[in-house]
Amino acid sequence: MSHFTRLKTKLADGDLVAKALTELGIKFSRGRQTINGYRGGRTTAEFRIPTSNASYDIGLELKSGAYEMVADWYGISNFNQNELVARLNRAYSILATKQSLESQGFNLISEHQEKNGEVRLLLRRMA
Repeated sequence: MSHFTRLKTKLADGDLVAKALTELGIKFSRGRQTINGYRGGRTTAEFRIPTSNASYDIGLELKSGAYEMVADWYGISNFNQNELVARLNRAYSILATKQSLESQGFNLISEHQEKNGEVRLLLRRMA
């Protein structure tokens, strides 16, 4: 019996997912990975995030153009599902925004995080 939970996200670019995980300091493996769960249950995913419990992993798998987070959260104590998704979405969104603006000819001058968590980007584009 599978205990894996699949959570849809709006993350679509694997390279940005990798950069976001790196910026968050989360160790991961990329490529066809085995994700472990309850009683030796297994599934596969493109990204594997090891947890403090060696028998349980978190995976990210591309499905229908967006990544799904897959894990058996029962045995995972060092990551909270909602917090991880929120942190990953935030880091990914900032990276995607910067990438999009840079592709439009903008240069990042500064980046500042406000006390309320809001991120301010100062960009410049020369005409």
